[in-house]
Amino acid sequence: MPSDALDFALDALTAWRLTHLLTADVILNGPRDAIRDRFGPKSKISFMVGCPYCVGVYVGAGVLAARKLFPRGWPLVARGAALAATAALVEEMMMSAGS
Repeated sequence: MPSDALDFALDALTAWRLTHLLTADVILNGPRDAIRDRFGPKSKISFMVGCPYCVGVYVGAGVLAARKLFPRGWPLVARGAALAATAALVEEMMMSAGS
């Protein structure tokens, strides 16, 4: 059985990856732009869809709920998302190092 530290690390990486997906990844520019067009660029919801600190609160709560509600399936999902997060972070580090 995984340790609490491993569960925490998996959930933290999963929450980071999902938050980044929702707030910054190019693939979701269309929905974010549609929200800004509908509600205006200065609206609270338009601000929130680009704010990782705002979205991260809700994503973190969702990750905790998923672990509790789906104790058998969640670890596999979290490992996949954590691997994707790790790959993205390594890529960012390599890009900033000039490699």
